[in-house]
Amino acid sequence: MYIHTGIKAFSCEICSKEFVTLLEKKKHMRCHKNYKCSECPQIFKQWSKYQAHLKSDHESKEYICDICGRAFKQRTHIIRHIRIHDPSKVIQCPYENCSRFYSRNSNLKQHMLMKHEKITHDCSICNAKLSTKKKLQEHTVKMHKSEQKVRVPKTKLMGRKVRKDIGSLKLSTALQLSGLPATSEKNPVEETELVVVNVA
Repeated sequence: MYIHTGIKAFSCEICSKEFVTLLEKKKHMRCHKNYKCSECPQIFKQWSKYQAHLKSDHESKEYICDICGRAFKQRTHIIRHIRIHDPSKVIQCPYENCSRFYSRNSNLKQHMLMKHEKITHDCSICNAKLSTKKKLQEHTVKMHKSEQKVRVPKTKLMGRKVRKDIGSLKLSTALQLSGLPATSEKNPVEETELVVVNVA
């Protein structure tokens, strides 16, 4: 009845957001819960992420490679894996004494950068070494979501007018959250300081 009138008769008791149907409200209420996995210690804020985790990490259904016997939890992963058994679709690492084969150029490149060229992306919080910037970002969000280190640079420009772009906003926000005083030409920041800012 309310769908055709547009009247939002159902409201969230927590955030007061309004909904036309009870079903919409029930779906919304999931965002106010944490979903703890019964199989492992992980906690999820979104129902969809929790469901995806259960399916990928704990679902007993496995896809077994007929050629080598390796097991996969997702169909897409075994499809990608099967390519390594087709000689026309694999690429061997060009470095001497390396017997690694890859079915994707991106994986080969990642392997060469990390294993042979020793290029890593280091976490500034726990010094973990990750192979790509994306993996570093994912690691930071997953492992250090409650804290973030913000580097306040040595500068004499803090008292001047600066562009209101993302960088200066981040610096301004970091200064406010850290409790450090905003400086001027008369009182510049003398050295770089490392500030831990809670992001929760």
